[in-house]
Amino acid sequence: MVMRLNGMASGMDIDTIVKQLMTAGKVPADKLKQQKQTVEWQRDAYKDLNKKLLDFRNNKVFNFKADRTLGAKLTTISGDNQVFTATARADAPIGTTSIKVMSLATSAKMTGTDIRQAPAVPTDPAFDASKTLEDQKALLKVTPNVGAGTDYSFKINGTQIDVDTSVDSLNDVISRINKTTNVNAFYDSFTGQIGFTTKATGTKADIKITDDTGGFAANILKMPAVSGTGQNALLEINGIATERESNSFTVNNMDIVLKQKSVFTGVAGQEADPTKYVATSIGVSTDTTKIVDSIKTFIADYNDVLKTLQDKVGEKKNRDFQPLTEEQRADMKEDDIKLWETKAKTGLLHNDSIFTTTIASLRTVTSTVVNTGNANYTTLSSIGIGSTNYLDNGKLSILDEEKLKTAIEKDPDAVLALFSAAGNGDADQSDVGIVQKMYGNLKGTLENLSSKAGTSLFSDEVLKSDSIMGKQLSKLNEQIAAWNRRLVDMEDNYYKKFTAMETAISKLNSQSSSLMSSIGG
Repeated sequence: MVMRLNGMASGMDIDTIVKQLMTAGKVPADKLKQQKQTVEWQRDAYKDLNKKLLDFRNNKVFNFKADRTLGAKLTTISGDNQVFTATARADAPIGTTSIKVMSLATSAKMTGTDIRQAPAVPTDPAFDASKTLEDQKALLKVTPNVGAGTDYSFKINGTQIDVDTSVDSLNDVISRINKTTNVNAFYDSFTGQIGFTTKATGTKADIKITDDTGGFAANILKMPAVSGTGQNALLEINGIATERESNSFTVNNMDIVLKQKSVFTGVAGQEADPTKYVATSIGVSTDTTKIVDSIKTFIADYNDVLKTLQDKVGEKKNRDFQPLTEEQRADMKEDDIKLWETKAKTGLLHNDSIFTTTIASLRTVTSTVVNTGNANYTTLSSIGIGSTNYLDNGKLSILDEEKLKTAIEKDPDAVLALFSAAGNGDADQSDVGIVQKMYGNLKGTLENLSSKAGTSLFSDEVLKSDSIMGKQLSKLNEQIAAWNRRLVDMEDNYYKKFTAMETAISKLNSQSSSLMSSIGG
């Protein structure tokens, strides 16, 4: 380190002089730091818009183009609405389905006998399912006694259950059965019985128990080896007598959940006769209101993204406000710094080519003709959607809601195709739906942002260092580091010169004193 003298010989404030000399030398380094700060702010601006476009494409656009949104169906149940629930999928055919339910699908069940031994004295504690089985052995009807061993294993429908009675309580065993097998078990503390019920229903559902070690299931749980089987649901759909293994099933792309039997009008012995039951009907129609609401929501999301992009590319740079240097920040209040930086950050994406291209793409897509085979509905304007005038800058509105509703009710498939048709793969994409095409085009925008700013196509948290801006920042860091080393050398050189000057003056003063002393002597 260079020795620094404080100017005692010359009477000069050397530190202040060096600082002033270094101010000019720091200008190039400060400019590099300001340039780096500008790039970082610009990258943050790209990241913010990337986040908004990710949400718009991967959530709003993706969900809107799905059949379940634009093909929404309305389900109406006529008759006893307690018999079942019905939900029509987007591809459910419009029309009516009649259903009679003669019986519900049931699970296979198995019930054991009382596992408890009466206490020796009525006032003694009763069996506690939360305590270890070994501790409770005197209160269990066990053959052989639990005390004969503590390790047991048994199988339920082929799934092995291991038990250590010195550690496990009955509650532990039941929990293990419920978690690992296709059977639900419970213990009834009033009767002392254990019950098994299959999670599945229908004639294929049954329960088979195999004791591997110690006879735990038979001797401790007091369960039989085999249960009866479950039963299928018996019903009639549009006049066809049929069965289902589960009470939940799909018919005509409608999800049906059976709740109870239909009203029975016959007498004993006629329970299997479908004519003795009252039918419940399901009517499926286009849910025009829901589809219109979905379109309104999408238009609002589209307009919001379009305006955000237009505002950013139209925002002019305020060249009077550059990023603050360290010295400038030190002389300012925190609130003043925030105000300054807010102005300095304006216009960072002015006329940015990525976003001007995206804006043009969005506006072009929404005005394009889609040839899906239906001549009546080939553009947004044909279903009552468009811009009021050129001053809207591409903003969409529902100009004629009745026209839109009529199109949906008259030909819902054509409206769906206008928005979300996948096309046949031709390069011109003339048969690709508007929103489907928008979804694909936005991927190109996100890829360009990833290449430029290092953002991700899937998350707003990733910034790649090998992007254009990442490499630019790395280069600036190298240049700043080089200038910092140069400034250190420059400062050391100044101090070397002033030290030499101080040394020379000190010697001169010493010589002068000696000379004056000689003359005076």
